[in-house]
Amino acid sequence: MEVAQVWAREIAKNDTLAHRKNLGLVMEKGTYAGINENLYFTTYPLTAESTVLAWMNSSGHRKNLLTERMTLVGVGYALNAKGAKYVVFNSAVKALPQP
Repeated sequence: MEVAQVWAREIAKNDTLAHRKNLGLVMEKGTYAGINENLYFTTYPLTAESTVLAWMNSSGHRKNLLTERMTLVGVGYALNAKGAKYVVFNSAVKALPQP
């Protein structure tokens, strides 16, 4: 949850819809074997249904939501000073411990 929330606050503060350039670094810090990210932005009323529907109507975002091996999920939300709403969805798979 923290990974998604931190990025939601960052993109809301900067009023930009941009994917993290350092997602690989986030993956390493959390010892994840894989991680993905979906973003959503709206100035209209926000609902979970409208957010997920927008993602499901996009093949890449849909794939991120439905990737079975991703077993960890975090969702972040932030509202900026202009009233814009930003949602971040991250899912990940935990790396196996190294012997």
